[in-house]
Amino acid sequence: MVKQVISMFILLLGSYGVSAQSTFGVKVALGTLQASETESMVSTDGIVVSHNLKFLDYSNANSIGLYANKEANFLFVQAEVLYTTYKANYSIISYIDDDLPTTMLEETSQNLDLHVIGGLKFNNFKIGVGPVFHKSLDFNSDLSQFGFYNEKRRNLSAGFQAMIAYDLGLFTVDLKYEDAFNNVGDHIYFGNNKSKFKSNLSVLTLGLGIGF
Repeated sequence: MVKQVISMFILLLGSYGVSAQSTFGVKVALGTLQASETESMVSTDGIVVSHNLKFLDYSNANSIGLYANKEANFLFVQAEVLYTTYKANYSIISYIDDDLPTTMLEETSQNLDLHVIGGLKFNNFKIGVGPVFHKSLDFNSDLSQFGFYNEKRRNLSAGFQAMIAYDLGLFTVDLKYEDAFNNVGDHIYFGNNKSKFKSNLSVLTLGLGIGF
């Protein structure tokens, strides 16, 4: 699917013709991953509950990468490839081990993100929408120390985003809102039983691009 989106992006750029203006540059971004606290009782047989696993929050997401933008009249299309890191925080309580206090746990994610955005430009403002794909590069979870933990993580996830941006000469400031298609803890299974976290995930990101 990522290859198809890249191909579509190239075709869109080509369709603007020689009169279109192109910009390439580097970009940094800071994102806030928004999800409410939620918990799931741990049971590998569906009967006996051994632990209570609680999702607390996410750290900020830090991104750096490249972007390409092409404009013609009042239209624009833009693609970004960003390296992003963030953490998820959990707590766990054991009902079977009196010596185990409430323990804080972390999951660390490193992704390669592909953004494709198209829309309208008027004066120095841009408003656009498009898909975003997250390719997992590395993932580490403190939950792996527990025997009940079974990771069923997808290497590719997706979402849909809206963007508003403002051009300041070589600089572009943008604000994005992403509605992620996956929820908190989708990758966490207790044996063969999927965890029952009930919290949607969205991302609000502030970005700064420097074009050439």
